Formats: sequence, structure tokens, C-alpha cells
Amino acid sequence: MSTALGVRTDGSPTIVIHESVIAETGRLLRLSKRGWRKHEGVVYWAGRDLGSECLVTTCIAPNAVTSPGSFHVSAEANAHVIILLNKLGLVLVGQVHSHPGNLIGHSGGDDRGAFMPFENLISIVVPNYGRLDPWPLTKSGVHRFVGGVFRKLTEVEVEREFQVLPAACDLRRT
Repeated sequence: MSTALGVRTDGSPTIVIHESVIAETGRLLRLSKRGWRKHEGVVYWAGRDLGSECLVTTCIAPNAVTSPGSFHVSAEANAHVIILLNKLGLVLVGQVHSHPGNLIGHSGGDDRGAFMPFENLISIVVPNYGRLDPWPLTKSGVHRFVGGVFRKLTEVEVEREFQVLPAACDLRRT
């Protein structure tokens, strides 16, 4: 639920994403493979916590062990992510990972393997190994960590709670 100013009354921030992050996320997910065989990929979203909004500015591809059906990021690799976040003055907003086929649900392994689950962490599952760009997010499984569990957001919630900022706006008359 939102107020007229965009402040969410349910306590969860609106996620504002620069469109370049979306394109880069898709590119990084598609790079997850061994030879010709596609693997699940994982990318973390980082940005600035603005209170009622989180501005996603950066995607981070952690060092991960991947397979066609899973990914694992070690504690050491996640420590490198935390060091980078600190260096850049950013916070973790969420993680995006790909699944084979049309699977967009959050598996038990996804729940257990989530990097630093905290209230309102976003976890997005992109189908088909990220072959297509992850936008619009209504084609993916968007999950929010609330009350100690991941809950899949409805399409209406996704459309209401996420906003994309364009890289450029051309208002010239032609």
C-alpha cells in the first residue's frame, strides 16, 4: 500500500532501478555457463537506502560455483562482496539468479542459500537461464523476505513496488 508521495505504508521500500543495471544483470546472468552448457547464474543488486526507496545503482557478480541446476557463493566470496559494498558506500538490496526452463519459484535451496537474508531483501528468479532480459519483472519470480520467510509478490505488487529510471529522456520535438 502506498501514500500519494510514494512512501509505502507497509514498511517495505519502493525499489528504484536504473535501466542500465537491468541490462547488465541480464548480461552477467547469460555469462554463467561451462563451455556450451548453460548454468544458473547469480548477481547481487546494490545501491542506496533512501528510507522509503532503495535506489539500485550497481550489480555485482560474485565468485560462485554454478551448475545447470544450482549455484553456491562461499562465505569467502560473500566477504569480498561485503568489502566492496563498504568501499563503495552501498547496501545490498537484493539478489537475482536464474533457473532452467520456466521455473520462477524460490526453492528450499534458494531460501537456504540467500545472501544475508534480512527484512525486505529482494530475491528475483529469472527463468530460462536469463536468456531474455529480466525486465519486465512480472515475467520473473520476485520474492521479498518478510517475517523470516521469502514470499512471492503478485504481479500487481511487482508493478507497484518497482520503478525503472531511464538512462536518458529525449523531449525534443521532431
